[in-house]
Amino acid sequence: MSYPAEGLESAYRNHIEDVKAYLDSRGYPYMVVNVSGRSYDSLKFGAHIKVIDGGASWRDAKRPPSMKSLISLCDSIFKWTNQNARNVVVIHCMVSD
Repeated sequence: MSYPAEGLESAYRNHIEDVKAYLDSRGYPYMVVNVSGRSYDSLKFGAHIKVIDGGASWRDAKRPPSMKSLISLCDSIFKWTNQNARNVVVIHCMVSD
């Protein structure tokens, strides 16, 4: 999915509160993975929701992330999905305008 926005940016992107409401309405435990290169207050999804920030390796859209960062991210996703068959992973990035 594209970056969950706030303020004026939410006029042309999904508003973060709408994204949270949609994900919560599905009834599945979910983890959000942010590989957009931008940061936001992860508590917007709630204190009980796991949000992983891809970190500095994902900040430059013209360069791929480091292998270490990619493996770490895959490991986190693997562990989350293996905890419970109902667990869902939502990955968001920046979609060009």
